[in-house]
Amino acid sequence: MMGTRPNSIRVGCGFVASVKQCKQSHSGQRTIDVASIPDPLELSDFTVSKNKEDLHLRWELEDDHQGVINLQWLRDNCYSEAARQSDSQKRVTQPHLGEVGRRIGPVQETIYGETFNVMSVPNPINIAYSTAGLDYHMDLMYYESAPGLQLLHCLRFDPEVEGGESTFVDSFHVAEEFRKQFPDDFENLVRISGTFQKIHFERDYPVKLVYKRPHIVLNPEKEIVAVNWSPPFEGPPLVPEEDVEPYFKAYRIFSKLLRESPIQKSVRIQPGDLACFNNRRILHGRKSFNLNGGVRFLKGAYVNIDEFRNTFQVTSELTGSGEPCKRIGNHCFF
Repeated sequence: MMGTRPNSIRVGCGFVASVKQCKQSHSGQRTIDVASIPDPLELSDFTVSKNKEDLHLRWELEDDHQGVINLQWLRDNCYSEAARQSDSQKRVTQPHLGEVGRRIGPVQETIYGETFNVMSVPNPINIAYSTAGLDYHMDLMYYESAPGLQLLHCLRFDPEVEGGESTFVDSFHVAEEFRKQFPDDFENLVRISGTFQKIHFERDYPVKLVYKRPHIVLNPEKEIVAVNWSPPFEGPPLVPEEDVEPYFKAYRIFSKLLRESPIQKSVRIQPGDLACFNNRRILHGRKSFNLNGGVRFLKGAYVNIDEFRNTFQVTSELTGSGEPCKRIGNHCFF
């Protein structure tokens, strides 16, 4: 019934008798005998109301019969099996994001709470809560244990919003390219530590977190086991003077490789979509945007990397090979 042409829609008797004009207003009971409705019965025209809540119908009858039916009622009572199946996966609503995370492991509470809203607000406590573009980064690298999985659920992304696409790139892949093309600069980002920080006292929960660690971490076999990258949340490198110039030279090269990587993805996430990615390996960013009177609203949550690894490892042990979880960016030497 849904998605077909107006002149070919065949309408069941029960449907016709459910329009507002065929029911008593105060009791909601039918005022028409469904057995008296001609069969077959076809629509001659229909239009959707401006508020997109009702369907205005006109039937091919001698009395030019017209009526209005609620669209939600129509969806709930649709005869089309295909239409019902296409919407059988219900969208996750705002209060349920934490429940999705807890299917993997406990949700990690941070200085932004158990869940957080990503939308443009006045005087934001985080650059993500503005319309500014965001360079590739990992969240909360000033934590000793930065979040593992990040979940971003799109609640609204109005059509009039220009820009705002989410971007993703695999930091390990780009770091390997960095090593091949610029081995000396690669070694400098392994050797010289960066400074990751969040210093903000003018908020309900004052914060001063500073953490020093290298941008690239190798195991004894020289395999990459972690990349730590978060330009919006970095301070000046606390290093000897002779390391300052080599550090920034290597930093600029790696940053350029990330921005120009052929494997990066740009996605305009749609309302109802939920992006889930490994914050310890996959860098994410955002293109700047203009609201133009619209709204871009995402809700986020985190799952600790060890909780994710535990769930993965137990599942692998019970149903798979039991091999250790490797190269997930948690500094483990596996």
